[in-house]
Amino acid sequence: MITDADGADHTQEIIANPYYNVIIVAKDLSSTNIDALQKINQTVTQMTKDYNGLRVVLLTASASKDAQYLSDKMQLIAEIYYADLIPLKSMVRANPG
Repeated sequence: MITDADGADHTQEIIANPYYNVIIVAKDLSSTNIDALQKINQTVTQMTKDYNGLRVVLLTASASKDAQYLSDKMQLIAEIYYADLIPLKSMVRANPG
């Protein structure tokens, strides 16, 4: 289940997107590698210029206030959504990935 900060379910909306999705998993923002996240942000920023309709999503299990703070601080282009920690750990072992 993928939700927004208000708890609304966006799972099908993201999965059914007919265009490409880039899903960044940063399961725990308090321990994420900030340098890696910055590099990912730079890469996907360039990709959005090259691919029309590309959707960039950051999935995290962290608190919404922490995610929004980091997004504002780093000027992330990703939309922020939330998921349970266990599936995120299963998806990607790196933090972020």
